[in-house]
Parts: sequence; structure tokens; C-alpha cells
Amino acid sequence: HLHEDPSLETENATIASYRKFAAQAEAIGPSTLTADERVSRDVLIFDATTSAHDLEARSSELSVNHVIGAHSMLPITISQLPIAEPEHAEALLEKYEGIGRYFVEAAERLEQGVEKGRTPIGLHAGKTVEQLDEMLTSPIESDPMLAVRVPEDFSDEDTTRWKADLAEAIKTHVRPGLKTYRDVIADKVLPDARPDDRAGICGLDDGDEIYQNAIRKHTSLTHLTAEEIHQIGLDAIARLDEEYKELGA
Repeated sequence: HLHEDPSLETENATIASYRKFAAQAEAIGPSTLTADERVSRDVLIFDATTSAHDLEARSSELSVNHVIGAHSMLPITISQLPIAEPEHAEALLEKYEGIGRYFVEAAERLEQGVEKGRTPIGLHAGKTVEQLDEMLTSPIESDPMLAVRVPEDFSDEDTTRWKADLAEAIKTHVRPGLKTYRDVIADKVLPDARPDDRAGICGLDDGDEIYQNAIRKHTSLTHLTAEEIHQIGLDAIARLDEEYKELGA
């Protein structure tokens, strides 16, 4: 998927499916499985549970990033689409309509975040608005979303017609979606965005819990806190410092 549905309804449904899958895996008695199957069961339970935790962090409510945000990745993603057949070209028109809808729904999630006091970093929000302003004021004919592969079977006439249809889809779907996204960030998100001294995830009220869940997902450590893991690193650096001194003596 070029951009998955960011709506709260879809997110809740996905969380429920992960939870259901984990419960079904847990219901399988380990004693009935081989050693390899028990490992597979545990991995599936872990992955489904931590994936649910990821979505429960509701990152879509504060996901604004001028470097890797959905808007900034559009030119890169579009240029890599394998438009090999005429039916792929026609499907792209529907995809562009979906992209516009994605940004409208993403804007709604940001509004939900503002209502809860969960906002992105001001620096990211400000630079994103600047990028979107540039994207929205550029001529349609130079829009990167027109720089897509053309099916080999297309004649010059086919290509001209298709590019005209793409331009119309950008004008009527993509850019209005981006404009909605831009206005919500500028008018509603940016005034309440987090300052630089609260840039980390722990700047959120539930940041500690989100961070702890991230530790579990990416390290599988469930018995150590972030502070304890950080101290392990500090202790290792201290030991290495002594080793460096001995080696350099």
C-alpha cells in the first residue's frame, strides 16, 4: 500500500485483529507442539502483542515530520512504482484519489491529538508547513507525481492522455488533501506544538509507557527499564575507558 488508512476506526480494527491473533496463538497448548513450533508460537504472540502496543501509542495523532513524513516521501515513492502494464496506469488514477483521502484522514487524526494535548514537535510542524506551501504553489505540470514510469505499450497519444488524467487527479484529489493537511498543521497543530525542550517521546504524558513498550518490541527485554538499560551502557563505557588507558600505557 502506498499509504495505509490512518483513520481511528481502521487503527482500532487492526489492534483488535492483532489481539485476537495473539489470543488464538496463546490458546494453543505448548505441550502439543514440537520445540520449533513452540518457538514459532512465542514469536507470533510477541509480534502480534507488540504490534498492538505500537498502534495503541496512537502515533498518528502526532505524526508530522518534514524529513520522513508521508508528504515528503511522495515524490520518492511515486517514482519507484512499477507501472508496467496499461491497467497499472489506470489503477494509479484511483491511487491518487486515495492519496488525497489519506491526507484528509491524517489531518483528522492530528486534530484528535490536539484535543488530547498530544502534538508533534514545533520544529517539524513548521518545516512541514513550509514544504507543503511549496508543493501546493508549484505548477501542476512540474509536480513530481507526474514523473512516473510509462507503460512500454503506451503510444505517445496514450501517454499524453494518461498524463492529463494524472494532472487532473493531482488537482482535484491530491492537492486538496494536502491543503487540508497543511491547514490543520498550520492553524491547529503548530500553535500547541511541543517545544524543543520536550522533543523526545517522554515529552508526552504517556511517553514513558510508549518508550517502555518500544524497548520491549525492539529488544524483547521485559524486565529492564529505560534507565537501567542506559546505565548498562554507561557502565560499559566506563569499563572500556579503563581498558583504553591500559592499552595506551
